[in-house]
Order: sequence, then structure tokens, then C-alpha cells
Amino acid sequence: MSDNQGDMKKRLVQFATEHLGITVHRFEKSCGLSNSYCSNPNVVGSYAKKKIIEAYPELNMDWVITGNGSMLKGEELKKNNKNIVEENHITQVKEDADVYRKMNEEVVALKRELELYKMLYEKEHKDVKDLSEQVGALKAEIENLKKGENCSETESVSVKKKRKAS
Repeated sequence: MSDNQGDMKKRLVQFATEHLGITVHRFEKSCGLSNSYCSNPNVVGSYAKKKIIEAYPELNMDWVITGNGSMLKGEELKKNNKNIVEENHITQVKEDADVYRKMNEEVVALKRELELYKMLYEKEHKDVKDLSEQVGALKAEIENLKKGENCSETESVSVKKKRKAS
């Protein structure tokens, strides 16, 4: 058996025992191959390859022939998909972090603006209160002045009456 053929058959045995968890004899039988196929020095022909692929379509024949890549067809795809998913996840996390940072900056700016409005409101409220007190005091002063005029008018009427009487 040539080294390459021997390696191919070793990989078939590895697939049967490690991946499928069955005996080599059961593997040979499930593929429709002769007993001891994996242990005899015959070349792995195209007929045998076809039978193996039909029985186990998930087996990566490139791996069987060359030893390169993954044992299973989906493994390379899964590995690539996993890398793509991880890259997409990392990109999404970075984008989310940027959005979070920007939103956090906005929140800080809005808090500052809120504090400013609060200070302006309190100042305006105090000014309104002061002006309201001043208006109240002025109204009271006007009322007092009006009362004083009334008193003056009343006094002047009574003074005029007294004068007329005299």
C-alpha cells in the first residue's frame, strides 16, 4: 500500500472510530465495502469513494485524500461562520459602545443644561417674588395715600364747615 493510500485508509479508520464511534468492520459494511477493506493494501478507487460519499455525505473527501482541512464538510463552514459571527459580534459591540458613549455625552450635556435652567428658574422665581412684594407694598402705599387724601378732604370739609359756622 502506498503511503498516500495508507494515510487515506488511516483517515477512514479515524473517521469511523472517532467521529462515528463504530468499528471499522461496521463502517465498511455501512458503505458496502468488502470486509477488511480499510486494512488491505488496495488503492482507494473511485467506486469506493463514491460508496463512502453516499453513506457519509458529511465526510470531507479532500481531508480523506490529502489530510488537509477538517474531517467534516461542515466543520470548515462552521469555523468560517463562527469567525464571521464573532467578527460581526465584535463590530456590533464596538458600534454599541460608540452609541453608548455618544448617548452618555448627551446625557451629561442635558444635565448641565437642566441645571442651568433650574438656576434661571430659581432666579426668575425670586425676582417675581420680589416684584410681587414690591407691587404689594406699592398698593398698600397707594391705599394709605388715598386714605390720607380722604382724611385731608374730610378735614378740609369740616374746616370749611367750621369756618362757615363762625
